[in-house]
Amino acid sequence: MSRWATMVFAFFAALSSPGCATLGSIQRANTIGKGNWQGGIEPGVKGTSTDGQVHVGADMTASIRAGVSDRVDLGGRIGQSFYDIHMKYQFTETDSSGPIVSIAPSFSILGLPWDGGVILWGQVNLPVLIGVPVGQSQIIFGPRLMDSFFGGAIAGEGAVVHLLYAGSSFGFAARAGEKFSVLPELSLAYPVLADASPLLDESMDSWPNGNFLGTGLLLEFKLGFVIGAQ
Repeated sequence: MSRWATMVFAFFAALSSPGCATLGSIQRANTIGKGNWQGGIEPGVKGTSTDGQVHVGADMTASIRAGVSDRVDLGGRIGQSFYDIHMKYQFTETDSSGPIVSIAPSFSILGLPWDGGVILWGQVNLPVLIGVPVGQSQIIFGPRLMDSFFGGAIAGEGAVVHLLYAGSSFGFAARAGEKFSVLPELSLAYPVLADASPLLDESMDSWPNGNFLGTGLLLEFKLGFVIGAQ
C-alpha cells in the first residue's frame, strides 16, 4: 500500500474517533441576543457503524459563543485534538413564540507533519436548526450536510480527498433554570458522495466495496450542560 493510501485509511478512521470534530450543534435554534454569552460542557460518545459492527469511544468538548447582534452569534468549540469556529444566523423573528429557523455553520482545520511533508484535515458542517418551543424548553432538529476533506503534499506529490455526508441531529434543550439547560442530542451522518484526486485513484481498489463510501454511518450522542443566555 502506498504512503498516500495509508494516510487516507488513517484519515477516514479518524472521522469516527473521539478527537474528530463534532457532528452535531449542541445548541438551541435561537440566537442568544446582542451582548449575551453562552458556554457549554459536552460529554458524550462517538462511533461508526460499518459492515454490521459498531465502534464507540468517549468524547468531551467545550464551547463558548457570544451574541454580536440579535440575529447573529459567533463562537468556538474545543475538543481533545481539534477546534472549530461556528456562527449562527436566525431567520425567524427573534421575539416570535412559534417555531425558530436558523443556520449554524462551523469550520475546523488541522495541519500535521507527515512523512517529510504536511497534511491538512478539515471539516465544514452546514446545519439548518429548527426549534420547536415546549414551554421554556425546545425540541431541535438539525438536518445538515458535512464535508470532510483532506489534502497535503508528500515527497513533492499533492493530493486531496472530499467526503460529503448527509445527516441530522435530534436534540431537546430542557430548561433547568434562568441561565441553565441540559441538552441531550443524537447526531447521525452517512457518506453520500466521495471525490479523490488522480493520485489516489489506485487506492480505491483496496478500500471497502472499492470506494470511500464504505466508511459507513457516523454516530454521536452528546449531553450538553449549557450555561448563560438561553
